[in-house]
Order: sequence, then C-alpha cells, then structure tokens
Amino acid sequence: VEYVERRREGGGGESSSTQSTQSVSGPPRVERYTGAAETKQLSANEGAVAALLAVSNDTLCFATARGGVHGWDLRAPPSKEAFRIFVPPRLGAVTCAVAGPGPGPGGATGEDASTGNATWVAFGTQTGVLGLCDLRFGVVASARAHPGGAAAPVDAVAVARSRGLVGPHPGHGHGRPLVWAAAGEDEIALWDVAGGTCHRVLKVSRRRDGFGCENVADTVAALSMGGGLATAPCPTRRSDWTVGSVHHETLYRIHELKDPSPTADGARCLLSLPNGSVLSGGSDACVRLWTPGDVSRTRVVCGPLAPQERPRYEEFGVEVNAGVRSDDTHSTDHDDTPGTRVIPVLRETPASAKPSGRGRETKTQSDDVSVAETVASAAVRHDCHRDSVLAMCVTGVGTARVLVTCGRDAAVKVWK
Repeated sequence: VEYVERRREGGGGESSSTQSTQSVSGPPRVERYTGAAETKQLSANEGAVAALLAVSNDTLCFATARGGVHGWDLRAPPSKEAFRIFVPPRLGAVTCAVAGPGPGPGGATGEDASTGNATWVAFGTQTGVLGLCDLRFGVVASARAHPGGAAAPVDAVAVARSRGLVGPHPGHGHGRPLVWAAAGEDEIALWDVAGGTCHRVLKVSRRRDGFGCENVADTVAALSMGGGLATAPCPTRRSDWTVGSVHHETLYRIHELKDPSPTADGARCLLSLPNGSVLSGGSDACVRLWTPGDVSRTRVVCGPLAPQERPRYEEFGVEVNAGVRSDDTHSTDHDDTPGTRVIPVLRETPASAKPSGRGRETKTQSDDVSVAETVASAAVRHDCHRDSVLAMCVTGVGTARVLVTCGRDAAVKVWK
C-alpha cells in the first residue's frame, strides 16, 4: 500500500492525500512519497539481516547473522513465521544467502524453471561454511566447510543459471544446487553444495609475474583438497545449546574472539546472468564480467584502471586428485572414483609493466598489484566506485537494461 501526496489539477497550493495500491499512470504529478510498506521487527539478538530473498510470489525468506533462516508470508500477520531453520552457532554467523530455482511447469528445473517456488536456500557463513537448507522440511540438509576454513569466509553467493558450466558427468547440473561462492583471497568457485564438488574457479592474481598452470593448484584454496569441500562441524543430537561433553570453545568458537580471521581481498557481491556469465563486485572497487569458456568476453566493466593497465585473461584446466576428501559420510553425493579430475580455471593477471618515457619501468615485473593503491587511485575519479562494491542488480527491458551498483563509498551508479 502506498500513500501518495499529489497536487490538484486545478492549480493552487492545496493538495489532497490519496491512498492507492497501484502505480500512478500518465504523467507523474507526484509531489512526494510519504512512506508505505509492511514492516517486520526482529529481535536485536539475531544480529543483522544478511540476505532477503523471494522464494515465492507471497513468501519472502531472510537470513540473520545469529538467528538462521526465516520465512515471511506476506499474507499472514507479521508476528507469525512461515518457517524457521535454525543454524547452529558452530557453523558461524550467516553472511549471505541465495534461493535456488524451484520446479517450473512440467517439473522443469534450472534454466527451464521460469516460474515455481524455491525449494532450497544456500547460505555462507563467516567461518567458511557453505550450507544448504531444504525448505520442504525446514532443515539444514548439508553443511560443508571451504578448504580454506575460517580464513576463507563466504562473502557472497549466487545461483549458477546455466547447465553448461559443469562437466559432462551424468547427473551433474540437472536439478543440482550449483552455487557460485566468493570465498578465499580473490577467488570465486562454482560448488555443488549438496555433493561438495568444485566445478569451476575464477581467480584474480595480483602478481605481475604470474604463475604457471602447474602451480595453480597450490595457489587456489578451492583446489587444495582435490576440488572438494570438507565436513563442517555438525550439531550434537541433543540441543546445540547444551554443552554436554562438548567444550565451550568448540561449541561457540571462542578462539575466534582471541584471534579473529583477517578480511581477505576479493569479491563482495555476485550476480549470475542467464547466459552463464557472472558479474562480481570486488574490494578493489572493480566490477568484473566473467564468462567461463569465452576469455574474449571476460573483462573489467568498471574500475580504477588506466587503459594501458587492462588485465589479461586465460583459461586452462587443472588436474586434481579426485576422491581425496576429509569426509566419507556422503560418498553417494559426489564423485569419489580414484584418479584425477580436470577443473577449469579462469584467471586474471595484471598487465605487464611497460617502460615509461624516461627509459625506466614504472614497476618491475615482479612487483605485486596492491588493492590499497588501486582503491586510493580511485579517490579522484568519478567514473568508478571509490571503495568496495557491495551490491548490484540489472534492471530494465531490452536496450534499456542497465546495471546498478552501490559501494561502501555511499554511491549508487548506473551503467549502460
């Protein structure tokens, strides 16, 4: 319901207040919008709202840092919840969440599910845990830890919207919860959250000398365990708040208060596109377009980079030992066959240093690109963000489609 204050057509300074549930048609005669929405007040003990999702036409889903995943039926009183899925404290505070596509007409899933209600929600936590909530039964169906552990918190997640991103393994990509997750230093990986298998990696390298293809597996945290997720700490059979034989430090992760994990550079928001591409907003104030399988279309959309400093992109396969996991409790969910598995890696490397006009190079070939220097260089520019890009969306139809981004610099920018 919107309360709109409009001017009278006959002129004069008088105004009338009207109540309407539809948008104003014709030429806008709106003087101001006074407010107008249904609100829901949460307890301060649940922490910040990490994500707000639409799981159906009438139901919203929101995740809080310490209260888990909640369902909000807009047709019901705000005091009643459609569902609530408790996330144990040992999994960490929820930082992001995304709703998976539900079955469309005829049971279609993935790209064919243009309509239908979401059946699952994937979430990430501050301790590097990727979880999967089954909305049909209201439970946490899977919780797996990133190979980087607490040093690789999950900053953003997005549902993969193309089946062509996974390999030709039978059963992969058809109705599977495939999620892009930004975790680790300058890393984005495509995970099967239910099976704990990595299918693709997007990597930003800050080193000008780069690494060879044979050294990528040692520098990418997502591939350090054979391209798989580890088992996350599970709650006890009794109430998770009951100590029992579990020590307080393990139950509530008290050790993180003593030595908190540093915040790594990387993507802070993700947006998956229907053609399989991914937009990422980074802590270096750059918005990148990743197109797996097509290096020529991968580029930096906007950022504090000079034309001669445009990075290079290359894609190659990295062999990892398949079936090497620290867990064996869900062997039916992923491929544990002995041997090797090839995971495509799309990598960005900085442009090579070029000689300046005085006969010397501005930067040596072995210098690293500093994120702090990149962000500082954007302080005097207006064609890009001046700090981390935190959220983005695409709006409009046809040729009028635009990209809207907002950042920590308190700026909202529209790109066409």
